[in-house]
Amino acid sequence: MSASEIERTLVRLAHEVVEKLNGIENLGLVGIRRRGIPIAERLARHIERIEKSPVPVGTCSTPGAPSAPRWMHSSTRDARVP
Repeated sequence: MSASEIERTLVRLAHEVVEKLNGIENLGLVGIRRRGIPIAERLARHIERIEKSPVPVGTCSTPGAPSAPRWMHSSTRDARVP
């Protein structure tokens, strides 16, 4: 996808999110490290322009990622978040 196609897709997605949720009262976005964070932030900016209200954006890492917290590297299937 070209840069303009990506931007157009994000704008369309932002409108669809707002329409589907009837606003953004309970909306928060989470970007998965690495590439998902910039996408979540860009999507949040588009939604903020539509709704004139901030959208919280959080981040998370996948298990085994270099920046993942130590507890996420557990080999135990039933590991619990501290």
